[in-house]
Amino acid sequence: MSEYRPDEGSFNVEGARIAIVVARWNSQITDSLLAGAQRALLRHGIDGQAIDLFRVPGAFELPLT
Repeated sequence: MSEYRPDEGSFNVEGARIAIVVARWNSQITDSLLAGAQRALLRHGIDGQAIDLFRVPGAFELPLT
């Protein structure tokens, strides 16, 4: 399963801004998910300065943020 590599397209991301909202609850899992999301965005050409990170206490606050 670790050898699976999905096809990745070429995206035009010029000027894109991304917000990532992460729950602090269960940080052992959410921190790993955050790191993976950030790596994927950087790999697709999103500037690190264009990624805004918001942390919330738990899952109930995700939609409100």
